[in-house]
Amino acid sequence: MPTQRDRSQTNKSDSLTDESEASTAARLPDSSQALSAGLINLIPDHTRQAFLNRALELTASHFSCDIVEINLMDESLGCFLPVRWVSARGRSFIRGKAADRYQLGEGYTGWLAEHGTPLLITDTSSYPDLEPKGGLRNFPFKSYLGAPLLWEEDLLGTIEIAHRTSANYSVTEQDRLVAVATQLALILRFYRLQHQTDQHARQQALSNDIYQLAAQVGELNQFWESLSRTYLAHLDLSLLGIFVQKDGSAELTTPYLFRKLTKGWEHAPASISAPTGSGLAAIWHHQEYWLSNQVDTRVLSELGLDAIVKRQSLDKMLITPLFAGSERIGLMVLGRSKQLPIFHEEEGKTLVSLGRQTGSLLHNRQQLQPTVSFMPAETDRGPGFDLQEAEAAISPERMAELLRLSAELTASLDIDRSLKRVLSLCNQLMLADRAVLMTRDLTAGDLSLRQVMPENEPVPGQQADALFATSQSICEWMITRRKALLVDDLGQDGRWQLENFNSLCAVPCISGDEITGILLFFAKPKAAFGSDEQQIAQVVARQVANALNNTYLYSVIRDQADRLGLMLRSRQIEFSQSNAILESIADGVIVTDADHRVILFNAAAERILNLSTTQVIGREVFDFIGIFGSETIQWGETIRQWHETPPDRHIAASKPERMILEDGRVISILPAPVVLGNDFLGTVSIFRDITREVEVDRLKSEFVATVSHELRSPMTSIKGFVDVMLMGAAGDLNDKQRHFLEIVRTNTTRLEILVNDLLDISRIEAGKATLVFQEIDVHQLLLELKQYVQHRSQEESKAMHVNCESPKVLPPIWGDLERVRQILANIVENSFDYTPEGGSIQISARRVDDQIEVDVIDNGMGIALEEQERIFERFYRGEQALIMGVSGAGLGLAVVLNLVEMHHGRIWVTSEGIHGKGTTFTVSLPTAPQTEQ
Repeated sequence: MPTQRDRSQTNKSDSLTDESEASTAARLPDSSQALSAGLINLIPDHTRQAFLNRALELTASHFSCDIVEINLMDESLGCFLPVRWVSARGRSFIRGKAADRYQLGEGYTGWLAEHGTPLLITDTSSYPDLEPKGGLRNFPFKSYLGAPLLWEEDLLGTIEIAHRTSANYSVTEQDRLVAVATQLALILRFYRLQHQTDQHARQQALSNDIYQLAAQVGELNQFWESLSRTYLAHLDLSLLGIFVQKDGSAELTTPYLFRKLTKGWEHAPASISAPTGSGLAAIWHHQEYWLSNQVDTRVLSELGLDAIVKRQSLDKMLITPLFAGSERIGLMVLGRSKQLPIFHEEEGKTLVSLGRQTGSLLHNRQQLQPTVSFMPAETDRGPGFDLQEAEAAISPERMAELLRLSAELTASLDIDRSLKRVLSLCNQLMLADRAVLMTRDLTAGDLSLRQVMPENEPVPGQQADALFATSQSICEWMITRRKALLVDDLGQDGRWQLENFNSLCAVPCISGDEITGILLFFAKPKAAFGSDEQQIAQVVARQVANALNNTYLYSVIRDQADRLGLMLRSRQIEFSQSNAILESIADGVIVTDADHRVILFNAAAERILNLSTTQVIGREVFDFIGIFGSETIQWGETIRQWHETPPDRHIAASKPERMILEDGRVISILPAPVVLGNDFLGTVSIFRDITREVEVDRLKSEFVATVSHELRSPMTSIKGFVDVMLMGAAGDLNDKQRHFLEIVRTNTTRLEILVNDLLDISRIEAGKATLVFQEIDVHQLLLELKQYVQHRSQEESKAMHVNCESPKVLPPIWGDLERVRQILANIVENSFDYTPEGGSIQISARRVDDQIEVDVIDNGMGIALEEQERIFERFYRGEQALIMGVSGAGLGLAVVLNLVEMHHGRIWVTSEGIHGKGTTFTVSLPTAPQTEQ
């Protein structure tokens, strides 16, 4: 088992340092499934950073290594940020490191990112052209193994291990590390989605606080200060400035620039300049946001921000424009010192959304100054209306109501509840009689009715249909033209007719470039809505669009997180179930990988073989095969042969082997290959204690042998005296007497054959059957078989055509002459018995490599497909025996199979199972070893 060590986390680079001096060679690797399960079990109780630290420790305990690195890809920095576990021997690698990050395209990490495949290096000194870690010269490790962390096509990072000695890793460890990398990528993706969900919730909370603040604070400068402090309370910042354009010039000002100094926060008025052509002007007028985590004095000077930074040590900055509708009215500048975390791209996108809301609030707050001219250019007033500039003085009371609407919309993630309250407030604010929100499916483009207010005044059926149809028609018109709509008199307008309503104010809800919905307000009086009401509707529509979009994004992220969580739980359950099954079965199970290393050794295997898991896991199976003597050699050779020549994936498991332990127990071993496509992945071997079965079989064989011997003596006497009587020794016999004696002799012969077969089976199973090997002439053997068929044909008056074919030159068979005769005679006799009169038997021989194959082909009844697998079983007889009336006990082919295997040969049968197409038996026996072709 892996040794337990004391590990501590260093202050630099999130590195974990091994405080123990114990040798890493003492650690034995566990299966990748166990490591994967361990990683999954960490998720519920750990943050991402804590998970990474524990994942490093787990990986270090399952691999022999001096360093483990998980390098996380940071898209905003364009590099990898490492988290490490380091042994005492590897500390020199991190000692004195400065900028602890790896750039794209550099070193082993860059190679993994570029190729997207694992990298195994047995000796790093053999690759002088490839610097291990970019420009870092100090890399004291000889063996290296790394794998990319990929989720679909998204590179999340890399996992890398290394050792001070060379040739410490093989393809086996590479496969295990790839499995761990796959699990890590899945979990890191889960944490990323969880982070996005949390970030969205924080954005909602910040947005809600801002709008709540805006609804409560009246004076502009006081609002500005409170707004800034609200940002500082939610975000880790060292600098914050919310700047707005001054009098249409290139100057941007703020009454409160917050800087964090050693003595605390400092705030004062400040201004920055963004002249045309400058970098700051480009960000202000053209970019969605600007982000850098490598800011220095040169960058600050080029942007013209060095004056506001002053003595602060900032190296990270994010700048986002402030929007009022589509107009850019200012900039929000955020900075972080070296001690604070970096800005991520997700934060940039979040602050863009907050910048739009902040800009709108500041713009609306500025409208509380005496009189502000506002009338959107993109407005359709209907026939007879000439577009003119109109001044509408919005009262502070109305503006407070408008801000309360925005705060209400962001107060809850229950979007439908919030929409009802917002539309109800809008109705009151605009003196409308009916408010309708139509939402649009961005995928299909379909419109649907989302809300109708007031809710306590239900619309009659026909009016509801008319309201929906008219609203849908207006929405389609607005989606095409993408502009607001004011109609003073629907009846006079002529485009839309709606009973009980005369005035209409409709505005699109636009998020980004997409129209996500339409807000429609109806009133019974004519000319009920003006530019003031349209302004209110547009502000609300913008917030409704953002709320709808945010709710959609939140639901997508939540669904993805739920699916990943279910996937992780499913994998954990699947692993636990598989492990429980393997541990509960009575048979021992040993699983090896492609390099013969044991990766699974269940409890039953421990009990059967008297070996502990720690003695076996991670070692080559050949290391302990020798413990059990020479009887396991064939098992080992089978595994080695599969490794050298991967078998076909459809190959059946090999014949069970047997081994006898020191305590006398007999163990059956059944190995099977694990093949994927053309790749050999390893083996599964099943161990079963068959001591009791062997003992029962032995007693049965002894009983059969004893009975057979006892039967043989009286049978010999019976057969002898019958032959003597038939020869006339007891006097002349009449025809009836001779007939009766012939029947006795025939059945005695049958009984003698049965007894001989029983004795053969008993001797073979008891291991007492011996073979006397010699060279056997194939041509002579075929001639004897032909003569045997001809003799039986004449003796039984059963016409049978027999033919023999073979090349003129054939090497001799290497075997026991009498047993080979018995094998072939038994097969030929079966062909004779199951072929009707007038049939044919063809016997042929050929050489195939170092084997002689003999075919016995007949055109008899054939063997049914479902019976072909059983014909070599003891005492099995098919239906053909009953149909043809062939006598026998079903032992002949069982004896043949055993004798063929004793010769290290093979036998198989081929038949379509169709009467008249017959059967082909093929026997393959080895040629004499001294024979050359």
